[in-house]
Amino acid sequence: ARVLNEAREREIVPLERTRWYLVVAIQLGRASPVISAAATIVAMVALGNELRASDIFATISIFMALRLALISIPQGWAAAKMITVSLTRLQRYLDLPDDPRRSELPAGSGK
Repeated sequence: ARVLNEAREREIVPLERTRWYLVVAIQLGRASPVISAAATIVAMVALGNELRASDIFATISIFMALRLALISIPQGWAAAKMITVSLTRLQRYLDLPDDPRRSELPAGSGK
């Protein structure tokens, strides 16, 4: 049981780290389009460009279109990491001997 717990701990560390990165990346993915659109509009004003409603809506629309990709990419990366851990575990299992040797008591020792 101890060996199994140690092996599980080794597997859990990268998964927990990946999960934490995933949560951060998803939150940044949700916030990035809004922050990017606002920064772009502020930059356009700072550069002296004339702002029209059509420009503002187009800018917001473009950045919001990126939102799905900014959320989906980290989720796909995390899923790939979890699949890698599962495949590694499965490969280790499949690499075990087909018929492990069994310990037998010497003849006549059962009396």
